[in-house]
Amino acid sequence: MVGRFDAVFPERELIELPDPFPVVLPQSVKELVLLVDRNYPAHSAGVPVVQLGEVSTTRALRAILSVLPLDTMAIPFERMEVNDQPELMTASQQEVLDTARELTRPSLEVGVIPRLEFYARARQASVIVHTLDARPWSCFVLRKGVVFDEM
Repeated sequence: MVGRFDAVFPERELIELPDPFPVVLPQSVKELVLLVDRNYPAHSAGVPVVQLGEVSTTRALRAILSVLPLDTMAIPFERMEVNDQPELMTASQQEVLDTARELTRPSLEVGVIPRLEFYARARQASVIVHTLDARPWSCFVLRKGVVFDEM
């Protein structure tokens, strides 16, 4: 049986997940969610992994941000550094960043994490969302913010 991640997409598509859904997104402020591509060794961190299959990191980010606010007090969004060149950003990283800014705020601050530090950060995450996105360096850390009741 397959469950659905009925997140809000502009085109109202669904992301299929295993049923029962094995992981609940973080509940506390500042908890970390990793969003990674197919090249990332997701299970090596020892934290729960949600396998999304043939979903791009951009599409997965849209789903995550439809239910998870980003932190506003610390750097809420970080990307993996490309080949020890912090100033270099791949096309996929730019696409994901543009999507994050579109869905949150245009001034969204972005950090850059060296690859080995990214692996260490993964061990602190609440969950790793693993896609089969073929674009290398499509690895990101999202820091959960406060959920406000709608008024």
